[in-house]
Amino acid sequence: MYILISNISFAASAGDNGIRIWDVHGGKLVQSISTLKIGIRKATFISGGDMFLQVYGASFVGCSLTGDLRYTKEFQSDVDVISLRKHKHTLAVSVKEELVFFNALTGSEIKRKEMPAEYSPFGREFLIGEL
Repeated sequence: MYILISNISFAASAGDNGIRIWDVHGGKLVQSISTLKIGIRKATFISGGDMFLQVYGASFVGCSLTGDLRYTKEFQSDVDVISLRKHKHTLAVSVKEELVFFNALTGSEIKRKEMPAEYSPFGREFLIGEL
């Protein structure tokens, strides 16, 4: 997984359970952080770059930029997590046929919403990205 914000990039590897933050222009490693669990699927900046998220199969964890745990959210099935463009402190999590919105800074749930029937699993990222 690779995410770019300004001139900093994120790389997460399930192979070595590591997250690396790179200076894109300088080509230098800025920080290396161990994941909090085994089997990371995604790492991404949230809240305008103030924190980052580690996404695993059926869970995700919010962390400080030093990798310190802020909160953990567990679900019954695999999740996908996206930070909303228009509301930088809000996360949208797709779980089966439902969208769950969270405060990205605290991990507290804001609301739940049933997915419209016409959206396929691949349509979720578009739907969430436009909110």
